[in-house]
Amino acid sequence: MSTNVSESKQSGARETFTPGLSLIFILGTRPEAIKLAPVILEAQKQKEIEIEIVLTGQHPEMCITALESFGIQPTRVMNTVKHEQTILQLTAKILNELSNLNLKWKQSTVLVQGDTTSALFGAYAGFIMGSKVVHIEAGLRTSDSRIPFPEEINRRSISRIADIHFCATELNALNLQKEGISKNQIHITGNTVIDALVKATTTEIHESKRDVVLVTLHRRENQAKVISEVTRIIDAVAREEKVKHVWKVIKHPNPATTTGYSVDFLNNPRIEFLNPLPYPEMVSMLRRTKLLITDSGGFQEEATYLGIPTLIIRNETERPEALESGVCTLIKDPVKELKKAILELLLDEKLYLQRSKPSNIFGDAEASPRIINVLLERAPQ
Repeated sequence: MSTNVSESKQSGARETFTPGLSLIFILGTRPEAIKLAPVILEAQKQKEIEIEIVLTGQHPEMCITALESFGIQPTRVMNTVKHEQTILQLTAKILNELSNLNLKWKQSTVLVQGDTTSALFGAYAGFIMGSKVVHIEAGLRTSDSRIPFPEEINRRSISRIADIHFCATELNALNLQKEGISKNQIHITGNTVIDALVKATTTEIHESKRDVVLVTLHRRENQAKVISEVTRIIDAVAREEKVKHVWKVIKHPNPATTTGYSVDFLNNPRIEFLNPLPYPEMVSMLRRTKLLITDSGGFQEEATYLGIPTLIIRNETERPEALESGVCTLIKDPVKELKKAILELLLDEKLYLQRSKPSNIFGDAEASPRIINVLLERAPQ
């Protein structure tokens, strides 16, 4: 641990950069690790870039494992883990641990990704300590500040802090411009998860047999009641003789998600329950997936790129491009809509072909070099 932060650092005054580029990546969850990994790898290619990789400890083991799958080791690992802690308790721990890190804050650019607690307070710490702040995957929005919770308010808050905003799509950039952010602060790069997906791919698409129905459920707003309804419906469909597919459920590490599983669902012999997979294995699983049922945000991007028909169990999505592509469908009322949607896609070959066309609307696997090139162009000479 470093000594206490000096009063001059707390003032927030931003100093002139020294020659070269110093980057501090602050991240804490598995999705952040996956989406930042290709950016880190691209930065590591540049001799003039100095890098710190700070893990907040939000998803400690999963985050480290995800980075290791790309050959990346963190430089700082914080200790914020506490069983069943609240968001406020996690926030306090992250800020306290960050304040004690002896980093070259004022000479550096802090990079955060997405909309997690780690991203928000990593950005805030960088701002307070005098760093420039970069937001990767900026500009995602829903119409409700509490959907998804707390991610929507997290990303809106990061947008008020960040100096540079890297957006996946034109719509994301327009969202920021509507909020008064200058065009010269915004860059459309594509989403770095497509870079990660391509780097982690070990199986060609034509070699993969699509025979899996993959299920992932974890959102706070879906816990208990919605997850119970969804798993009851999935259990019933999986037991039908005309449905011959392999059913796999990836469990989320938060126990609050699995407590909502229906009893019959848990005991269905046709369903295999898996712990979170290392990312290359996850990509291989996606290559085998015929239908994805999820409430995840990130999976919408990967599924759209791969052309995996996806049923999104949410009232709203911050990725309307996924719906426009035709690959993804929003299921707002699972009780009324889910069973019919599943059976149509599994049994109607013509409909399936229409809905399984890959789209690069979220990127072309070149987002990371674009991000690093912009940062190098803006670095002091």
